Amino acid sequence: MNEPQAIRRTRQVFLMDAAASGVMGFALLTIAGLLSAPFGIPAVMLRGVGIVLLPFAAWLVHLATRPTVGAGAVRIVVACNVAWVVASVLVLVGGWLSPTAIGTSFIVAQAAAVAVFAWLEGTSVRTPPTTAKRMEATGGRSVLAVGHLRNVAIGPEIAEYLRWIDGTLMPFGGHFLVHGGPTESLEGTWTGDLVIIEFPDRERALGWYHSEAYQAILPLRTRNAEGEVVLVDTVGPSHRATDILPDLEMAVDLVG
Repeated sequence: MNEPQAIRRTRQVFLMDAAASGVMGFALLTIAGLLSAPFGIPAVMLRGVGIVLLPFAAWLVHLATRPTVGAGAVRIVVACNVAWVVASVLVLVGGWLSPTAIGTSFIVAQAAAVAVFAWLEGTSVRTPPTTAKRMEATGGRSVLAVGHLRNVAIGPEIAEYLRWIDGTLMPFGGHFLVHGGPTESLEGTWTGDLVIIEFPDRERALGWYHSEAYQAILPLRTRNAEGEVVLVDTVGPSHRATDILPDLEMAVDLVG
């Protein structure tokens, strides 16, 4: 399975962050006594930092090796790293400690490294502008990818497809509007499930469908469901039903 590039990058950054946090935590926990004097920082505080860093590193490894990497978890990691940077700055400017020049350099260096990790992790889940904002900026119309699925065989492959699809949509600004769910028939008989995904424009919709990441997971769905998938343009809020009359009249004239 070809994992989407954005997810692979997030896993890699998590593992780098975990390695740095783990090494730092182990060092501070084991040799805090040796570092205390040259740093001008109490050994008990250094050990406390080490105790915090080790489970944080283990948590990052857990996140990096999970079947899915959720944007919510990434944002929590970013928030933790940002809080760490802020705390490091407050330690220096708040006058709570009197570190030596070496200790000050250590605090600044580790805060800078954590800030870099926060930035890398944050950019991995940066959400593209919403479709509405894109439409407002460009004056264009969004495009819907509409799928009518029938006889869906729920199993491991469909579950894997669902785990990956969000990561394939994100680079193209796509998001779900309808994803199955109960229906209420008002006319006729309806069978199957309806899926509607909105994209800012047709180019991005086609780019998503034909992307390497989506094509890699597409067989997981097609092997386990029947149905049709089409692209259709939306209309603007000022659209009226009579707007299509000129096209209909032209079609009638051509047929006549």
